[in-house]
Amino acid sequence: MYLIILEGRLMKCALPQSIRRVLDVGSGPGDWALAMGEAYPNTEIIATDISLFDTESVGICPPNVSFQIDDAQEEWTFHEPFDFIHVRGLGGGVSDWSFFYQQTYQHLAPGGLIQVADCALIANDFSMPNSPPNSYLSIYLAAISSAAEVAGFPRSFDHFRPAALEAAGFTDIRVYDTHIPVGTWPEDPLEKTLGKMTLIVLFEGLEASSMRLLTKYLGWSADDVIDLCEKVQLEILNSEGMGGLVKILVARKPR
Repeated sequence: MYLIILEGRLMKCALPQSIRRVLDVGSGPGDWALAMGEAYPNTEIIATDISLFDTESVGICPPNVSFQIDDAQEEWTFHEPFDFIHVRGLGGGVSDWSFFYQQTYQHLAPGGLIQVADCALIANDFSMPNSPPNSYLSIYLAAISSAAEVAGFPRSFDHFRPAALEAAGFTDIRVYDTHIPVGTWPEDPLEKTLGKMTLIVLFEGLEASSMRLLTKYLGWSADDVIDLCEKVQLEILNSEGMGGLVKILVARKPR
């Protein structure tokens, strides 16, 4: 999905082959880090996450890529600075973005870049045109938002505000918004492919994004969560013109 949005590139900003160290925060299965390792064979790529990596499942790992268990919300302990820090999909997973940005700034080399990317595949301001306030989608979004607030991990785009980066010392801050389709309704072939991918991601992620939040923090039963997710899926399949929003932020640490 991101490769289509970025026209085949791994990042929005241009990076020279001479960069020495790259950090991928919240790497998940490590797809981006592995691709980066192949594209920049002379660069050390460190990928971190709070969960164990199944390195056998990712196949051949380039020798310049390493995976580490680390909680990015704690104080970072890296001993050498990075030339580029990549952050994707951590919206709703960081409780204190001010501290997070302070850490990234501290561990970037002068002139180094940070890129932060997140998507809302069913954004409140860009989901289903003329969607009624009592739709299953609106109920789902409101419930997720309430539970995330109670948990202390707000689901919003507030961390993309330039002021949040400026407070940490960053300059040359740019935010790029891309509206994306959800579903196969677009006529353009590339947009249709993108819409199909986002639809798959959304369908696979509805329950995963809501089960723990709604059961632990709002007291829902597991059956109620599953029932709502199924109704949202049906609602989405019967809609046309549905979309989401992808935000990509790039900022620099002054030299």
